[in-house]
Amino acid sequence: VESDVEIEVSEYVSLSDDLIYDVLVIGDEDKAENYGNESVNSNIGDFYVEAKSFRLSKDSDGNDVIIVKYKFVNNSGENASFVVSFDAQAFQNGVELEECYFVVDSAKYSSANQLKDIKDGAIIEVEEAYVLENKTSDVEIDISLWLSLEEDVVSKTFKIK
Repeated sequence: VESDVEIEVSEYVSLSDDLIYDVLVIGDEDKAENYGNESVNSNIGDFYVEAKSFRLSKDSDGNDVIIVKYKFVNNSGENASFVVSFDAQAFQNGVELEECYFVVDSAKYSSANQLKDIKDGAIIEVEEAYVLENKTSDVEIDISLWLSLEEDVVSKTFKIK
């Protein structure tokens, strides 16, 4: 088999439009590990960060939002939180998307892990929501160190459809 597998998951019976998207890459490991990444290395400063997957939802005003799930590993030797360690930005058509704080189905979305400190060596998954301009253009994620002179950026592009 030579083609990638795109997965969409939704509840079987639901009034929600929420979908979870991910892509499984078939083939060699190098391609699978770097699918959609402009940056091969997800180590940045004393941390590892990865934009893993996304799902679509709505905000409290009915606007379409993308909820991005990040993997955050602290290797700094001291406690650290995602929100204080990184500047994670989402772009669509080259324009930064607004962060969204009020997702309709808040039972499925939690921004709480953004603020949690984790110890050295700990791993946590973090979600951030952004208001989409449209549901057809790709979304580019750029993650850089917060308040740092380092220019390293971890990037990933999600294909919305």
